[in-house]
Amino acid sequence: MTNKNYYAVLGLDSSASIEVTKAVYRVLAKKYHPDIYSGNKDKGEKIFKKINEAYQVLSNPSKKEEYDKSREEAHKNVNDYEASDYNDENQSDY
Repeated sequence: MTNKNYYAVLGLDSSASIEVTKAVYRVLAKKYHPDIYSGNKDKGEKIFKKINEAYQVLSNPSKKEEYDKSREEAHKNVNDYEASDYNDENQSDY
């Protein structure tokens, strides 16, 4: 699905409920909304778009489930690679 960490974008733990996700989203969306953000408008708009993208996935139970599965699979693949048949016999002499 994606390699983006939507939980980090919203500052959430993966066990956060949809209600908590919605509450955090509202606070962040209000803070970074282009009409309200007092900092650099381009930066605020980019952050606002990331927040919205994360919320669209994490607030929808089926999308969240798919996202979580893809993250688990990616994590599993990294662990499989690290634990592959790599041992001292396969290392070159340096």
